[in-house]
Amino acid sequence: MNMLDENKVKKLKKYIKDDRPSKLKSYAKRHRIYLKDVELTKGRSLLHYCCQQGSGGVLRYLLKEGVSAVEPDNGGDLPLHVILKQALDLDSQKSREETVPETLEVRNHKGVTCRQLLDQLVNRNQQEEETHERTASEAWEKKLEEELNWEQEEFTGRYDTEYDYYDDHSQETYDQWADQLYSDYRRKHVYKTSTGRDIPPSQSKARHKRKAAETKKSAVLDEEKLRKIREELKRKYDASQKCDMENRKKRRKSLYEKNFECLLRKNSEEQLSYSDIPWPGRGSLQDFTEVLFCDLPDKSSAKFRKYLRDQQIRWHPDKFTQKFGKRLLDTDKDKIMEKVKEISQALNKVAETLPKQVT
Repeated sequence: MNMLDENKVKKLKKYIKDDRPSKLKSYAKRHRIYLKDVELTKGRSLLHYCCQQGSGGVLRYLLKEGVSAVEPDNGGDLPLHVILKQALDLDSQKSREETVPETLEVRNHKGVTCRQLLDQLVNRNQQEEETHERTASEAWEKKLEEELNWEQEEFTGRYDTEYDYYDDHSQETYDQWADQLYSDYRRKHVYKTSTGRDIPPSQSKARHKRKAAETKKSAVLDEEKLRKIREELKRKYDASQKCDMENRKKRRKSLYEKNFECLLRKNSEEQLSYSDIPWPGRGSLQDFTEVLFCDLPDKSSAKFRKYLRDQQIRWHPDKFTQKFGKRLLDTDKDKIMEKVKEISQALNKVAETLPKQVT
């Protein structure tokens, strides 16, 4: 992407805001502006601005011209993020009617609008979240019920029931009734002994200490397990971010090579401005070199050295002047050659860091 002068940017923004794709097309052609390479502030493309303004006609034109819909800005937002934020961050029905981009109200052949699809997505997410909360609540209530049952057994005895021996005592003989009482007493006595009741205080204290130690050990293990899980998640996240960054650099390099080939195939009489030159990256010179050699990590390889030599030749001031000097606009010539010299010097510094070849 290339940075244009402020006046041209204002003109492009005006045509986008007014949703006038024909005016935008003629202006870009007249000033030889590659719309897909234009970069606004914060690393945003014209498609980001178009989505912010809700200009449906210009949106279709920019996509047709090849402006990327998957290139994020400096904040990581795609153009789709921008238009969805415009639609979802509305406070009232009044503001909705005034500020929602018109593209959200466009119906397809089945009569469905983008707004209806968004509403369906929001409703589905809400239903899934409610289902998840309800399931979690039911599981928690079940756990509480189990805990209450356990406490009841602990304090009242596992074998106690609501059955009252005196309700039908008249139907039993004295011996049967006495045997039943004795049997229940024996069961309770066995339960108390097995659970630690009626045991000497010293043994009960030791048992509680042992349980407390086991609980503490379990908590330490859980904390250690949680720490390892966090470290693993962070490692995966960092690896994913690094991979995304490398893929982004490779796409920029591919675009740079493609645009330079297009420049070589252009009419040799056509004048070139600063924005017409496909610079190898954007920002600092370090960013330029990172983009150029993003897929060539081994500096000692023959492939790395060959590509470096090719780039040194391409951006050598004398070679560049021989190839394009007559085509450079007088108003931009000094600025272009200054940037060419900077790139050439940066490539020479890379060459100085190469390991010496063994002869």
